[in-house]
Amino acid sequence: MGILLAHHILQAYKRSQPPAPLSRLAMLSSVVSSKMLRSMAQREGFRHVETLTGFKWMGNRSLELDGEGLVVPYAFEEAIGYMFTEIVRDKDGIAAAMVFLALVAELYAGGRTVIGLLEDLYQRSVAPVCVWLT
Repeated sequence: MGILLAHHILQAYKRSQPPAPLSRLAMLSSVVSSKMLRSMAQREGFRHVETLTGFKWMGNRSLELDGEGLVVPYAFEEAIGYMFTEIVRDKDGIAAAMVFLALVAELYAGGRTVIGLLEDLYQRSVAPVCVWLT
């Protein structure tokens, strides 16, 4: 879920008007979360910040990054919750459900599925590692 929502937020950020540079974007995850966000950030050119577990750490770090001029629209802790900072700097299940439903609707309109997107993101994340190991 964490990487699916991150991808959706990234795509929305890329479509923002006026276009905003990816170097101003930051997304956060906790140390116990999937490392796919770090991989996505390296590939796409935005900043990934890893924090200690708990939304107090992510909320406070997002405020610090905001003070540095970065845009921090999203943070997550795997299996615990998701934070959309334009709404509230804490985990917010209602906002997460709304963002997920927007993602599903967008995928469905384009003839795609959530599992298909997840498989694509996984392949982009691990493909360089798999090539290196063979």
